[in-house]
Amino acid sequence: MMEIKSAVVGLLSSGISGFAFNHSDIGGVLCCKLTFINYRRVKSCFFRWMEINAFTTVFRTHEGNKPSCNSQFYSNDRTLSHFARFAKIYKAWKFYRVQLVQEAAQKGLPVCRPPIFCITQMMNMCTAELPPVFGRTGDSSGACPRQGQKYVKAYFPTGESCTWQHIWTGKHFRKQGLKPQ
Repeated sequence: MMEIKSAVVGLLSSGISGFAFNHSDIGGVLCCKLTFINYRRVKSCFFRWMEINAFTTVFRTHEGNKPSCNSQFYSNDRTLSHFARFAKIYKAWKFYRVQLVQEAAQKGLPVCRPPIFCITQMMNMCTAELPPVFGRTGDSSGACPRQGQKYVKAYFPTGESCTWQHIWTGKHFRKQGLKPQ
């Protein structure tokens, strides 16, 4: 799970460093199976990789350095279904990704932006651990919870539209916080 966190940090910090186009592979590379350590990609972590990368410039998998030890998109019906779902989400975002890529080419802004690029109310976020923001004003974000975690705290910036809709449940949220309408 550490590799996915470092990938998100790299995704955001490379954007700040001037790299407008970046992504990580879905799944990471590292796998270690020794007597005293067994580090492999489990299904729940692999699902998070898919969810995050559906909102980056490239949606590609990697079997890892020891494919038989890792969960793969073709491992079973559930992983294949999850992969198909997020491949469709990646495809559905094409219109917006094209706009962001054009903007990146013209202005140098990264396609995947850390919140500091998008949110003016940074004082409220100084100590927050936030997911990456895809696009201009946080139109979508990919959360990266720890294994087994069901919820994350989200920060909803105020702006032109102060109503946010959860993509999976359809619940609406107003302004900052997590209070459904």
